[in-house]
Amino acid sequence: LPPTIRSRCQRIDIPLPTHAEALAWLRGKSVDARTAERALEASLDNPGLAADWIADGTLAVRAECLADLSALWASKTPPSAVAERWSLPSSAILPAVW
Repeated sequence: LPPTIRSRCQRIDIPLPTHAEALAWLRGKSVDARTAERALEASLDNPGLAADWIADGTLAVRAECLADLSALWASKTPPSAVAERWSLPSSAILPAVW
C-alpha cells in the first residue's frame, strides 16, 4: 500500500481464545468433551477450524489416517494394505487432513 494510505491504517491484532474458552464454546455447540479436545488439539486451538473439522468429517478422517500410520509404525499393517485402502475412490483420507 502507498504510504499515504498506510499512515491512515491501524493494525488490530485479534488473538485466538484460550484453550478453555475454545473448549467451552465447542461444548456450547453440543460437542462432547473428548471430541472437542481432539478437534482443538488437531486445529492448534482454533475453535472455528475445530468446529468445521467436526462438522465436515475431517476430524474422523484424520483419526483414521493416524490409526493407519500408527499401525504401520508398529508393523501391525503392511504398507500395501494401507496404500490400497487410501487409493480407493471412496477414500477421503488423502485430501488436506492436516
